[in-house]
Amino acid sequence: MPLFRKIFLATTFGSFRPNKSPGLSLPPIAKRMFLLAFMTEFIVIYPFYVIMFGQRGHVSAAGVGALLAIWMVASVIAEVPTGIIADKFSKKWALVIGQALQLATFTVWLVVPNFLGYLAGFLLWGVGEAFLSGASQAYLYESLSDAHRTIFGKIYARSSAFTMLAYFAGSLTAFAIGPRYTILLLASMAVSVVSLGITLSLPTTHRQVQIELRPTILSSAFKAVRTHPVLRHILVGAVIIQGLMSMLGEYLPQYYQQVGAPLHAVPLLIAAGSISAAGLYWWMHHAETQISRYQPLIASGFLCLFVASFWAGTVGAVMGMFVFTRVLRMLSVHNESQIQHHAPREARATVGSLYAFAGKILSAGAVSLVGVFAVEGKIVIPLRWSSVIGIMAFVLVSLYFFATSRKTSSHPPSRTAS
Repeated sequence: MPLFRKIFLATTFGSFRPNKSPGLSLPPIAKRMFLLAFMTEFIVIYPFYVIMFGQRGHVSAAGVGALLAIWMVASVIAEVPTGIIADKFSKKWALVIGQALQLATFTVWLVVPNFLGYLAGFLLWGVGEAFLSGASQAYLYESLSDAHRTIFGKIYARSSAFTMLAYFAGSLTAFAIGPRYTILLLASMAVSVVSLGITLSLPTTHRQVQIELRPTILSSAFKAVRTHPVLRHILVGAVIIQGLMSMLGEYLPQYYQQVGAPLHAVPLLIAAGSISAAGLYWWMHHAETQISRYQPLIASGFLCLFVASFWAGTVGAVMGMFVFTRVLRMLSVHNESQIQHHAPREARATVGSLYAFAGKILSAGAVSLVGVFAVEGKIVIPLRWSSVIGIMAFVLVSLYFFATSRKTSSHPPSRTAS
């Protein structure tokens, strides 16, 4: 086998199992999870909550920054413990708790419109987000039959497509309502009630494992990462891509504005990004084998186009970032589906939470560094070069795994498959 081909076959970050049942229809549970994914993110207060803090609650800019920081810290601290709870007790009820906490967030914001109320809401939201992040993918995976697990990449990508459609629909609805904060909060509460009802109606998975005689769940998760090269490859690559993508997402509106896009065009670009991402997620399963096999090549190739866009004027810079972030989203969703496929069943939600925890830490560090190296408030240059460094790290890590792993299996170990 030629060396070039061996390198990129060996740096797959865990090839997903090929779809052996191309005509297999989506199971009913997948369709219910699609609806839940949409309703969970169809929250019309999203585009306005930061503005609401200042206008309705009279919170200063420094206070808003403190609230956002507390939200992130709460989510990070709760990430791994909530994954352990989901694995030890019930993934369905972890989802129920997460949905209930999201509903409580908007209720508190409505009833107590001041700094302390917003602080309490963010603490609830941060913990609720942690409950949802590790358990949702694990619940979906464990609810599928063995046959449908062969198309989990397709199912999870389409679930992500519904999430992006929810962002788009929520933004349009919020635009139509305007800054009427009481109505926005009541509407968000109503949607959260529907999400909670859907979650309560979900069946309980019957793949629970008796773990009393096993090591602790967290130890099992770390052991899986340490002893299974494929899972380790997936996680390292996924964390780099997720951290980079989250960082770009935080600064995307500012980037578009600072490279010369008209201010009124920025929301349209964000909305177009949601729709294009939904379409990409819907169809990406057709190329899942190629995505797995050539991730480093895909990432580095589009990085070159992104770098070239630095000197292509406003239109080129906007399109370069637009396309680059779509590709990162595609790789991120693909890797997240692979994590569930290769994680051990007794710690599946915990492994997902470890991934989310590491991704959030990396993203927070990257966001902070971009702010530190911004020149007179301009984040364009540090944002661009942090993207370059991120993808270079991704490719170098892939080559490292090629050099240190003489062989990797495209199938998970037998104990993790069920």
